[in-house]
Amino acid sequence: MLIIGMLIAFAGLYAMITLEGAHVEALLLPAPMILVFGATIAIGLAGGTVNDAKEAVRALPRALRGLPGSSEELIQKVVGYAEKARSEGLLALEDAVAEEKDPFLRQALQNIA
Repeated sequence: MLIIGMLIAFAGLYAMITLEGAHVEALLLPAPMILVFGATIAIGLAGGTVNDAKEAVRALPRALRGLPGSSEELIQKVVGYAEKARSEGLLALEDAVAEEKDPFLRQALQNIA
């Protein structure tokens, strides 16, 4: 999905530039690229701590690869937790916290219960 999204974004950008009458080569100039990417990275770093920046760099490969499971399995898991919370109450999810292997989902369950 990442590649498809990027292709759609670049196609939209190309269409917008050609409709305005600008040259596509203007996108490849180094100064605007440095300005946009440099400012984005700088604002991201300014908004967090050094540990946040280190963790973001460590998580980048994992974020680009995606989850190693099927999304259908994850959806079924979340729906199961929602049904359990609806029928037994939110505190019933405390038992599921210890059993959950996914750290993100485990943290979400801890925040709920």
